[in-house]
Amino acid sequence: ARDYFSFVRGDSEAMVDAAREIESAFERHIESRDLNWFVTGSQNSALQVVADCWKEAGQPERAERMAKEIERRTKRAKREAL
Repeated sequence: ARDYFSFVRGDSEAMVDAAREIESAFERHIESRDLNWFVTGSQNSALQVVADCWKEAGQPERAERMAKEIERRTKRAKREAL
């Protein structure tokens, strides 16, 4: 995702499109409802990449929403792990 995003740096419209595609790929192929601590950690790191792309594309509100989601997932996984 980072390599793909690096190809469009400098073109604001392409950056938004790429961030949208990366987020969509995350939702289709990575995101799950599994509460396993390790699975959640992997998903959170992938979601952080998506958030970084949105931030760089000039959409900090989406990045903030994802940061809150990462925090929520971490708390939920920690609660399930204990």
